[in-house]
Amino acid sequence: MGYMVMELTINDNNKINDKFLLVLIIGILNSIKEKVISIDEAEKILFLPGYVDDLKRIGIDKQIVKVVEFCCELEDISDIVPEKFETELNKIIDMAINLLKQYPEEKKEYWLLTKFQP
Repeated sequence: MGYMVMELTINDNNKINDKFLLVLIIGILNSIKEKVISIDEAEKILFLPGYVDDLKRIGIDKQIVKVVEFCCELEDISDIVPEKFETELNKIIDMAINLLKQYPEEKKEYWLLTKFQP
């Protein structure tokens, strides 16, 4: 049985990289909100502090990096002040959506390359 490999190709167009990450962040956060993935799963996708350093290193917009940093705190919020979790989650979703609204539609380039590995 094969598997699909997906790669985010970091290129000269940082706007595509930034926009892709925002779409990914919003999808992960909404999946947490709808309880279809756990915070632990989200951490395996993107919400780990180590990823924050990688995002900074490759030149991702500082505001997006800040959103990811907030996302890395979700488990703490859930554990320490669970009554504020949904409110904080919605704030982060709104923050990411407002950032995404600042980017124009990308019509020229593909964002994600996939290949099937047998």
